[in-house]
Amino acid sequence: MAGLDSAIQARRPTNCAVLFALSRSPARNQRDRSSRDGRVNSRIKSGDGHDVGGSGPMTQDSAATRKALNPWVKFTLELGPLVLFFAANAKPALFGWLVNGFLPQALPPDKVGMLTATAVLMIAAVATISLSWILTRRLAVVPVVTAVFVLVFGTLTLLLQDKTFIEAKLTIIYCLFGGALLGSMLLGKLVLPIVLDMAIHIDKDGWRKLTLRWGLFFFALAALNEVLRHYLTWDQWVTFKSFGVLPLTLIFAVAQTPLILRHETKRDAFADEM
Repeated sequence: MAGLDSAIQARRPTNCAVLFALSRSPARNQRDRSSRDGRVNSRIKSGDGHDVGGSGPMTQDSAATRKALNPWVKFTLELGPLVLFFAANAKPALFGWLVNGFLPQALPPDKVGMLTATAVLMIAAVATISLSWILTRRLAVVPVVTAVFVLVFGTLTLLLQDKTFIEAKLTIIYCLFGGALLGSMLLGKLVLPIVLDMAIHIDKDGWRKLTLRWGLFFFALAALNEVLRHYLTWDQWVTFKSFGVLPLTLIFAVAQTPLILRHETKRDAFADEM
């Protein structure tokens, strides 16, 4: 669909704070977690406290030691692979030392940039996930899902030397995100509060509206990608993927500020479920 600070500061968030909170893979907000220590501890004592990620019972030690990425580090990790993807497509010779083991010999000249950029994106996706684990000792769902899709469709692109797979990956992953948000809402379960980990405090009606908007936005991005990939050249599409999707996502995130302010509460509606 995407990464920035997951905290909204004070009672009236600024645009930047909302922008940070609504990234594709928000970091855990340690300050918000500390305000819920009493509830977490009571759950631990009763034996029913579980980590949001489903990794097992939450303990006081695990809650205290869990780290959150610095927002600028997080932003760099998310933007870095896109910049490398663009650079490798424009100047594949600069990345030959990195991808020689991934690419077949004697590539057609018109496919060198495409295949080099795809291989670099795959390597960058793995590196980003690895660095995130080293820094936080946890893996967020959205980056992991994105990396898996990059590896699967990137491999198909390299094997078949067909750009369709890496281009269609964007459509499929945004449809997956949109379908997960809207589908879970139809089933009576909102996953957006879990993904954002209470980074913003709004009532249930606000979460439903926000979930609907983000779900539709992801489907809109998928539709836009489908149109553009059929009408743009490969180089033009690479520019759109590298420097078009993220700004669109950030602009949309900032546009949700009025809704968040209207539904803001001191304590989140789903706090007891976290």
